[in-house]
Amino acid sequence: MNQIENWNDFDVRVDYVLDQKNSLFGRLSHGEADQTESTILSTLPSGFGSGTNFNHPWGASIGLTSTLSQTMVNEFRGGFVRTTYGYTPPDNDVPLCTQLGIVNCNTPLLGGIALIGGNGPPRVAP
Repeated sequence: MNQIENWNDFDVRVDYVLDQKNSLFGRLSHGEADQTESTILSTLPSGFGSGTNFNHPWGASIGLTSTLSQTMVNEFRGGFVRTTYGYTPPDNDVPLCTQLGIVNCNTPLLGGIALIGGNGPPRVAP
């Protein structure tokens, strides 16, 4: 089994002093984490976690700190995080079930291989 990971992240922060009693900051972050794990068997997709996983988060925050008196400070912070996450199984675009002769396993839009013996709906004999 072979695992390849690519990480490409960055953070940018800016601080600005408005006056003696107020300071402002802002931050922007972005990441791209891509992980590909090969299958255990060379001819069929197999192995837990095999395939391609990607995670691409964005984040931003802003803050304002104000000194109201010698004993009182007010602070405001706000921000957001949004991520795009996904998984693509190995041989996703190959109709392996059809190639193996399993009838009605792959639809025209789906590739890969079926889960046999999983928690699907029970079948009733005719």
